[in-house]
Amino acid sequence: MKRYKCYIFDVDYTLLDYGADKRDVFRALFAGEGMFLEPETLERLWERDGYWWTFHGLDRDGGAEAQRTYHERYRRFVRDELDEMRRCCGFLAPTDELVRRYWELMSRGRNAYPEARDVMRRLREDGAALYAATNGFETVQTARLYDFLPYLDGVFVSERIGVIKPNAGFWEHVFREVPFEPRECLVVGDSPAGDIASAAAFGADTFLVDRAGRYPASRATYAARSLAPLAERGEQPT
Repeated sequence: MKRYKCYIFDVDYTLLDYGADKRDVFRALFAGEGMFLEPETLERLWERDGYWWTFHGLDRDGGAEAQRTYHERYRRFVRDELDEMRRCCGFLAPTDELVRRYWELMSRGRNAYPEARDVMRRLREDGAALYAATNGFETVQTARLYDFLPYLDGVFVSERIGVIKPNAGFWEHVFREVPFEPRECLVVGDSPAGDIASAAAFGADTFLVDRAGRYPASRATYAARSLAPLAERGEQPT
């Protein structure tokens, strides 16, 4: 594949394994209550996580109302999930305290995919500019990217921008801020809508990280099961 002057990476399920980070949070919350989290209980909590995510409409992020309320709905998602956990699992801590612990623990979530740091290092050595672009809360996402910050020229987070992917306003902001034309950039992400189609509309090439092989008909410029192909030395950018 060709090389680019600028690479813009999604975060969750692209650089960092959100599922692994969330499971670590669950384990730590149980440990904080002096309880051991059995594997079958962990998987039930993960299933309920998906339920609450859908209940609060966080899987539907393109409309105007969804854009306006996304971060507030995200906060309610966390509170409702933890309130249910407290009641069902016998936690003694009040929900407010669990919410505080949750955000503190999630900020430490740094389960990077095995190839991610090496890919970033190689791209940096080749002189590319590197950015992260993610939905979420600025302090949390920036903290989770701690191990990648030495490689990154900037981090774009929806809370600060005021718009979430896949809305065009998110990418308008990103491409206004980076000192490159969209055609000089490769946008890397795991979402065909949130990362690939929305960035391609601005003329950027795209790389779909399809770790489970769920999107064989993707319209991304490139697609692979990992980030590893990005480290291959291709033709020089022009």
